[in-house]
Amino acid sequence: MAVRRYLVHGLGRVVLIAAVLPAVVVAMAVGTTLVLGAAQLGWWRWLLAALCALLTLLAGAAAAWAVYSMLDDSDVAGVGQVCAWVLLVAAVFACVGTWAQLTLDRAPPVTCEVTRITEREETSGNSTRTVYDHDLECVGGYPTRYTDPSVQANAGERLTLLVDPDRVLGSEVPGAVEANRGSSPWVSGGLLGVYFLLATARGVYWLRTEFRP
Repeated sequence: MAVRRYLVHGLGRVVLIAAVLPAVVVAMAVGTTLVLGAAQLGWWRWLLAALCALLTLLAGAAAAWAVYSMLDDSDVAGVGQVCAWVLLVAAVFACVGTWAQLTLDRAPPVTCEVTRITEREETSGNSTRTVYDHDLECVGGYPTRYTDPSVQANAGERLTLLVDPDRVLGSEVPGAVEANRGSSPWVSGGLLGVYFLLATARGVYWLRTEFRP
């Protein structure tokens, strides 16, 4: 009877680690994105988003630790590291897809005329990349500039952007946003599937060794 009780407890632990915790992490990441992009709270949304992001990181750390708790062999410790990175990237892609959907919902297309293109180097940390500033004349006067790693339209040509009238979301090229909206959920779901398979496999192995007669 005691063995059965502990076995049920072990199965519940595996389900929690393999399915519940990753779902919570991704849901909290999506919630953080929604707060940052959709909440009408003024500057308070930044504080709330920071709190949500912290809770998301804590939930992710709990999930990673939970996987490690089933790893009693140093030879398979890499499974826990892979699960942690897979979960992190899945949450990032979920945020990208959510932000893309927000942009499509809240930012109507605006056609602007490109008046000038300026090439410059942009440095971030130890990496440098070339970006192109597109000076714009748009209906309503906003935006006045769009920056992208590639030339989207030459001077004198027209460029269509998704523009948030509340200026909460940045202006984006429709094609890129639609691509992110279409691909990000699939990538995030696929990575969650990888996490689930790895964590479940490790959990089953842990159960077999923990409750070996």
